[in-house]
Amino acid sequence: MDKIKKYIIYIIIIVGFYFLSNYLIIQLMKTTYNPKQFTIDPNTSPKVEITDFQATVTNGYVNGKMTNDTGEDINGKYLKLDYYSKNGVNLGSKYVEINNLKPGETMDFSSQFNFDNVDNVKTSIVDKKDLPKNISLKDFLSDEFKKDVFGAPWYIWFAALFLII
Repeated sequence: MDKIKKYIIYIIIIVGFYFLSNYLIIQLMKTTYNPKQFTIDPNTSPKVEITDFQATVTNGYVNGKMTNDTGEDINGKYLKLDYYSKNGVNLGSKYVEINNLKPGETMDFSSQFNFDNVDNVKTSIVDKKDLPKNISLKDFLSDEFKKDVFGAPWYIWFAALFLII
């Protein structure tokens, strides 16, 4: 019975250490994000406003909102986010679909990216017909920062469980 209690205590300590270390790592990672510059084309409609744009060396995110100031419904258009380095090199693009945006309505948007050394983002509105032919689904989706819910692949969990037993 004492041996089982000892193993249970070890398991609790290991699991507690795992969650504590993940929490501390996430807090540390948040400090590595730096605000970056952005350029919004003033002639675009709907009106685009970036509320937060921060990046690390390897990834980042853009949050903002669009307000329909055209006086008509907006369908079949996309907000294009072009990411640039300090030297003006286009590192990649992400797209946010604009559908059923009624006049006067505001839509929040968010885009996460995994491009290295991003220094600036430029926004523009493009029609569906103007999208590149070789565009893929990943250009419309936000890049994920984690691989799965628990932060580690299944085989790591299996190996840890095996070592405990």
